[in-house]
Amino acid sequence: MAAQPLDGIVLPGGESSAMAVLLESFDLLEPLRAYVRAGKAVWGTCAGMILL
Repeated sequence: MAAQPLDGIVLPGGESSAMAVLLESFDLLEPLRAYVRAGKAVWGTCAGMILL
């Protein structure tokens, strides 16, 4: 199954430094930054907002 484009990303709460480590470990930090820079929909709650 091919990947489908995203309408938006929701970053939930949690422990923000652990979230950052996981994003880096799975090579997702730069793609997330690029997604945000492109002006696409991103919603962060609690630590998700801190991470943004």
